[in-house]
Amino acid sequence: MAQGDPILINLSGAAFLLTAETGIIVESEERSIDSKLREVFNAATGYTVGYVFYDFTAHYNWSGIINGTTGLALVAPGVAMTTANDLSVAAALSGLTSTFQQYNGVHKSTGGIYTTNVNIRHSGEDLRTISGTAIQRTGIT
Repeated sequence: MAQGDPILINLSGAAFLLTAETGIIVESEERSIDSKLREVFNAATGYTVGYVFYDFTAHYNWSGIINGTTGLALVAPGVAMTTANDLSVAAALSGLTSTFQQYNGVHKSTGGIYTTNVNIRHSGEDLRTISGTAIQRTGIT
């Protein structure tokens, strides 16, 4: 540990800093997961008796300062991208075997992450920034 490095006390498994991303100085990254929902209605009782959650999808939002000409600095809609930051619960629990639940419903390793939107911004007296969104489903590589 170098002088001045963050010290985490009683926080095993917690992550404090983001991992460096290629092509940008990463400022933030977010991963949210949703699914389709099918309600099961019982006409004999007149109310919903269950749910089916299926077709899980991970959505990524990220932003940073452009700092290169490779990696995230070159992403485009429809193109697969890779991120150094694994925001799944499995990343925090690296000592456990990876199960579907640890990846919050979408296996990071079995589904490609595809860029859906890119925004590049540069205003006076500021650095050029880039942000984007992406989507991932298990089995689409």
